[in-house]
Amino acid sequence: MSLTTLMHEAAQLDTESQRKLIGYLVSLRDEQMPGHRQEMARRIDDQTPEKWLTLDQLDAKLAMLDS
Repeated sequence: MSLTTLMHEAAQLDTESQRKLIGYLVSLRDEQMPGHRQEMARRIDDQTPEKWLTLDQLDAKLAMLDS
């Protein structure tokens, strides 16, 4: 099955099924990237306002990852 087909099928899922699929994919990524889960938890828990991003800044950073 192609990635395009998978993406189309995922778009047809109900919200709860999409959430479960997202959770599954994140768990796969965590298995492939040792320490990823701990690093993300550390960053989420960081209360330093100087390190926070606006939604626009986050969108820009994510766009850079896609290119």
